[in-house]
Amino acid sequence: MNGVLDRPLKPRQTGVSIVDVSRDEDVTTTELRLEEGKWPAAPLAPASVWSDAPEPTLIIELHRVLTASEASATFESYEISASVPAIGGPYSFFSWATPDQLDGVTDTALDWQPRKYDGSDHDHCLLTWDKILPGDDAYVSAPEGLWITVPAYERFIRDDQLRLRHKAQPSTST
Repeated sequence: MNGVLDRPLKPRQTGVSIVDVSRDEDVTTTELRLEEGKWPAAPLAPASVWSDAPEPTLIIELHRVLTASEASATFESYEISASVPAIGGPYSFFSWATPDQLDGVTDTALDWQPRKYDGSDHDHCLLTWDKILPGDDAYVSAPEGLWITVPAYERFIRDDQLRLRHKAQPSTST
């Protein structure tokens, strides 16, 4: 759940086009049509849409899936400062999260407590893969013992910037 990456980290697997986009205050709603490949395994969002240019550029971050079918999907994005993307394509679609990462964010039964990391080597943040070294301030979940960095806790748990913690993710019907 890194959010905006410098560029996509893996080759294009899913080609999409933007068929509808609108903004109402701080919420952008984007409908994508699948053009090539198939949707990645769940979770479908959060995700990003990138240009297919030799130097890929971010078109839009997609924070939450509203509806999904075999042919199309509609997403919400929150507090996007960039202009509304133009309808068109072709673009590449990249999902950010694994099921475990999404569960770590949406499971409100997890009790995240601040603690210095006390492992002998290092761990990786469940949500961002950043290294957590001995003595680093971090958050650990009870009872699972999952570790996340302070910035990940603030963004995804405390501030719920992707609005995932109190709104259930619809299931994908592909």
